[in-house]
Amino acid sequence: PRAASDVIEWSMRCATCFLQRVSTRALPRTCRSASLLSSEPAKPQVAPRPSMTLPFHQCPKMAPNVKTWLDKSREWHIEYGGYLSNHITHVWVVLGALGASDDRFQQWQDLYQNVSATIGGPLERARPPQPHGPKVTIENWDSLLEDTREHYPEFLVFFDEQVAANGIAQTIGKFLPKLLPGLAGAAFHAIIQTGWGAEARHPGMVSEGLAYMATAQQPIGADPPSSSPLWDTSSNGIVDLSLRFLTLAHESGLPKAAQQAATTSAYLALERGEFQHKVIAFNDPKLCLGEAINSVGPLGLPATASALTPAVNEAVALVSAAVLGSDGEFFVIHGATSLLALLALAEYLQP
Repeated sequence: PRAASDVIEWSMRCATCFLQRVSTRALPRTCRSASLLSSEPAKPQVAPRPSMTLPFHQCPKMAPNVKTWLDKSREWHIEYGGYLSNHITHVWVVLGALGASDDRFQQWQDLYQNVSATIGGPLERARPPQPHGPKVTIENWDSLLEDTREHYPEFLVFFDEQVAANGIAQTIGKFLPKLLPGLAGAAFHAIIQTGWGAEARHPGMVSEGLAYMATAQQPIGADPPSSSPLWDTSSNGIVDLSLRFLTLAHESGLPKAAQQAATTSAYLALERGEFQHKVIAFNDPKLCLGEAINSVGPLGLPATASALTPAVNEAVALVSAAVLGSDGEFFVIHGATSLLALLALAEYLQP
């Protein structure tokens, strides 16, 4: 088998080649890529929008039976097989948007339970809060954030109470900003659970997602020194940003740093599976990967004084092209599902 560093470098070269072709042929650098998504010509945005609500994202009308099926998700834990994320609710949301019959919902449940059993074992039954586990409260919740999933049941009780008392919108708006820095946790499945729950307007699924985010915190990179800001807002667009990052990462030897991190005892002790290991670059001084990512340079971000919509248009087009270009490769698809989750959550956040 190929060494991990060779695989990482090969992946980076493929991504660089793809982005070079996209930046010169498919996506105009002026962020007018909305024309790829609609027959209507894109209208220029000359001033920031008063809120983050995106005009082209509208939650679909859900079939009445979707709530009953999403309620069933409490029969199982959020993960199974040690670290695999439970996807059963995600397809139920899609079926609800399509107006599917109960037979289709049941068909998906049967199929998923059969397939998951062959991958990581049967779906795990729901875990109750631990008798001596912490009581999560409004005063201490942010001090109990973790990446071990250990106290997911306790956080689930907490967020169920918050959503019941304050509603979906207020709960997301209050807690999501502190959870977002760790959104890479569980290979982005926690943010997917939250966003798709918001898409379905289902209180229980939103609570599950927030509890998952709180117990699967995974920052992307370490805290940078003050002389090296984490974000650079001077870029021309997401395609240029991505291409620049990959080029600098290759020049700075990031694949080698990733290979070194993968051999440390702290990294191996995570036991989160091959793919999730590739995502992890958290703030542990025993792992050099977070520091190595920061050394590449600031992460790109569209100028904060500019309208959000053009940048999102370009991100949607880029992710869609990546999914189609990979022939629907399983992990690339998660780039699309996590982006949809962020779009569904954007309306609950203040500018």
